[in-house]
Amino acid sequence: MFVNYLVTFYDADPAGVIFFGNTFRIVHYSLEKCMNSGGLYDDFFNNEIYTYPVKQTSADFKKPLSPGQEVKIKFSILEIRESSFSCEFTIYNNDNNVVAVVNTVHVCLEKKTGNKKPIPENILQFIKNI
Repeated sequence: MFVNYLVTFYDADPAGVIFFGNTFRIVHYSLEKCMNSGGLYDDFFNNEIYTYPVKQTSADFKKPLSPGQEVKIKFSILEIRESSFSCEFTIYNNDNNVVAVVNTVHVCLEKKTGNKKPIPENILQFIKNI
């Protein structure tokens, strides 16, 4: 699944390139767009029973990005386990070059107890088909 994003002035550091921390915000934006496209925004982000925090993340930055650049973010699932799943976000610039690759691992927790729980079926079916 692909999501488009315009790198904004807000995303940049004083040198005029994207601040590394904002890359994580941008890929989270693409996760939100993907869940919304599947009709699962509220089930994933506003669920009364479960939460899906990021428990691990990494990023490999290959080229700088500047405000005004349109990027394309490819969202894919690398691995699905009973109570967690791994995502990869590959960010491409206008020339279709990879500028960054971000990986995240999300775990399904019951809000009330904080214990790991199996990923609910509707979320599981959606991420299996990404």
